[in-house]
Amino acid sequence: MTTTRTARATGRRAARAAALLALLAATVSCSAKTGPHPVSGDEAERLSTVRFASGVAGGAKFSALLSVGAGFQGELTGVLDWKGKAAEATLTSKAARSVGHFTIVWNQQTVALRDLDAQVPQVPQQQIPQQQAGWQQRQLDPAKLVFDRAIRSLLEIPSDRPDNPMLLAADGARWLRRDKVAGTPVDVFRGPGQRSGQQAPAANVAAAPEFWLDDAGHLLRFRAPVDSGTFSADFSDWGTQQIADAAELAGAPTAASPGPSGSPDGSSGGSPSGSPSADSSAAPSGSSSPEPSAP
Repeated sequence: MTTTRTARATGRRAARAAALLALLAATVSCSAKTGPHPVSGDEAERLSTVRFASGVAGGAKFSALLSVGAGFQGELTGVLDWKGKAAEATLTSKAARSVGHFTIVWNQQTVALRDLDAQVPQVPQQQIPQQQAGWQQRQLDPAKLVFDRAIRSLLEIPSDRPDNPMLLAADGARWLRRDKVAGTPVDVFRGPGQRSGQQAPAANVAAAPEFWLDDAGHLLRFRAPVDSGTFSADFSDWGTQQIADAAELAGAPTAASPGPSGSPDGSSGGSPSGSPSADSSAAPSGSSSPEPSAP
């Protein structure tokens, strides 16, 4: 009898010890996950659907901020039509010596811009070509212009299929922290671009974009480093969006032609008042373009 009681007591102590070890292991595991870390299997699965979910939504409203060095800041508020691969926004550009206000519409090849501060001739619309009625157009040049690279990245967010979570993990995707967007709790991920869609994995994961996801998997914020600055966009009202001035993208120029003056149409004429220009106050140090911030 004594032997039986001793065995039972020993068994209970062993069970309690095993339970305690399991609890300690879980605690250590959870504490290890509180700081930035490579994505777990569940986190990779979650991150893998964000681009596809954006594509399914078809579009969203957004507000964005582009900051380049100490000399240029661009604030955009508008709509994204992810199905039609186009967007429209109001743009306020602030450089060291000027402020400009524009309406801007773009797709993956072309950007059209109307200077809201310029004086437009007061004549019937049908009597003058539309380009002379305030709209100026040029090809996007994301390889040279930081502004173009930023606005085009908004159109490249969605995908027509989920990413491969195993490849996301292998390419260095990371969970960074818990945060909030307008009071909504989010998980912040840094991930390489997708392999199967518009972007390839980033060579330097530290330069990869951030995806801020709420608990339901909605993309609330997209944040990406740019030359000597950052670009951040917040999203809301997911669903089909209409681009009111999409017709301004018709008849695209055949070649990118950003002018040396930084004029928004890429001509050699002077910049409109307040247009982000090529002067050193707006240009990031070491940029590959003489006018990195010009729309």
